[in-house]
Amino acid sequence: MISSYVLTALKRDGIAEVPGLTPVQVDTISDHLAGCPTYAGHVKREGTPRTWQSICCWDMHDLIVAPFFWEWALTFTPLAESYVDAPPVLYSMNVFESAPSDLPPHPGIEVFHRDRDDVRFLALFVYLTDVRSGDGSHLYQCGTQDGGRATRISEITGPRGTAFLADTRGFHMGIRPRSSPRRIAWARWGVSDPPPSYVRDQLRPLPRERLGARYPASASLRHAVRLVVA
Repeated sequence: MISSYVLTALKRDGIAEVPGLTPVQVDTISDHLAGCPTYAGHVKREGTPRTWQSICCWDMHDLIVAPFFWEWALTFTPLAESYVDAPPVLYSMNVFESAPSDLPPHPGIEVFHRDRDDVRFLALFVYLTDVRSGDGSHLYQCGTQDGGRATRISEITGPRGTAFLADTRGFHMGIRPRSSPRRIAWARWGVSDPPPSYVRDQLRPLPRERLGARYPASASLRHAVRLVVA
């Protein structure tokens, strides 16, 4: 089973590629986002201006209501539960774009860093643009998720729709794109209610009425998504 293989890779390395989205699905998501406002920085917070230089993001709610992404991301909830070893809490969905720039590297994206979202958490990423080696690719120091020394560096490249799971407590970064903008979306599961980053990023749930029939029928899934849709 792919979930067993992925779980083994995650526990060993802290990162694992997973089946992603099709180009048609990605293009449909991108068409939806084209009609939504963007904001400065890689996460929208209250008061964030809409002017930006090298990095912009979208409102979490605009990604949730986009076609395909919501349903696809939720399929990874059981795997997230196995990894965090607790009932998972989906606490963040986000999409941001980095552009080629002569500005200094962004310290929270474009240099090696650890995320401090929660005591245990797991992130799902999907490229919404084509990503080549050294040109917007994601780098991860395998084995550092639990404070260990890096065994090797994994570089994730591929066409739009390429996806991977990562425990971003480990050292990671996104290389600044050189040839064209790099767009990436994420979903994150933690164990706290709410995780510290949920408060720090000033997130709030989307009213479930906006999802209509797309709101999960499962009671366990509704409980898992309560911080992002309620």
